[in-house]
Amino acid sequence: MDANIRNPAVNDYARGNGFSNTQWDRFDAAQKQAAMAHLGAALRLGFASKAMAEGHPLNDYEKKTVEDFKAVFGRNSATAEHMSIAADRFGKARRVLAEDTNHVAHGYDAKAYDALDRTGPDSFMSVDPRDRTQMRVNLDAADFGKDDKLLWGVAHEPFHSQLIALRDAQGLSDERKLVGAYKYAGKPENNQAYFDLIRRSSQATRDSPEHHTAYAIEKARGLRK
Repeated sequence: MDANIRNPAVNDYARGNGFSNTQWDRFDAAQKQAAMAHLGAALRLGFASKAMAEGHPLNDYEKKTVEDFKAVFGRNSATAEHMSIAADRFGKARRVLAEDTNHVAHGYDAKAYDALDRTGPDSFMSVDPRDRTQMRVNLDAADFGKDDKLLWGVAHEPFHSQLIALRDAQGLSDERKLVGAYKYAGKPENNQAYFDLIRRSSQATRDSPEHHTAYAIEKARGLRK
């Protein structure tokens, strides 16, 4: 057995090849934070969508959940059905990071990573399109050394593993060009596309790994019922 393969009894993205101990510790800490963010999102949305579906008045916490959901997914998105679907997706994303032992992360240097099939501008993490249980990480990327970027990437990729889509959502830039919708990665046009989807309350927003990541990290992390 490869010494770099983590014991499969450990419940999170298992350690594949390529990581030094220090690099793995950074990745592992990020995936634990991401799992807690996804748990917070699942709980918030689960409580609020249940209250809405049953016709109960929303408490202040649940009202805030609805407003936060609209802010990320669009003003017409915050129905009991849409929020319940999102809660289920966040729960599945958490399980990829915190329970599912079939998923493995592998580290690559920049040259090896550049040779891989992947999607997304300036990508330093990606899911193997032929086997979605395999995550690939560019250990030479500057963003790997930035805690906020590492957390965002680790939180984003589980949605590609099995939940929504292999490719990210696309929106319109200010020049009406259809491009990938990313809040922070890529060029200004990618950020414009991200907010275009929110303004139009597009179905693509509700199926977007990037928008789910934004909700978990920026709206739900650290919050509990």
